[in-house]
Amino acid sequence: MPDKKSDDYLPNLPVKPIKHILKNYYNGDVSEDACYYVRALLLEFTEILAEEAVKEFEEINNERKKRGIPKLKRLDKASFIDIWDSFFKSINVSNMGEVGKDNKTLLCQDGAKNG
Repeated sequence: MPDKKSDDYLPNLPVKPIKHILKNYYNGDVSEDACYYVRALLLEFTEILAEEAVKEFEEINNERKKRGIPKLKRLDKASFIDIWDSFFKSINVSNMGEVGKDNKTLLCQDGAKNG
């Protein structure tokens, strides 16, 4: 599990928006420790997504090379979209919602929009 603050890794990821999100779901006080821990989880999760997206990107480029098509030079959004469903299936998570047409809006199980 991540450490409490992860300030040595990415101090520029603000905690205030995380606290705001948590307070949207809980009317009481949210501890600073909880916010820092969620931030550390987000950083860890982002690392996992990035690693998987790079693998997907390399597979795409290998297929392009076989077909004689020039390689893509930038890691793009499509690589993340391609791994989204497979990632959650691999950790056996259900009802996480789905990405809307704009690839930003998450639709929750109850139909409420987040994002």
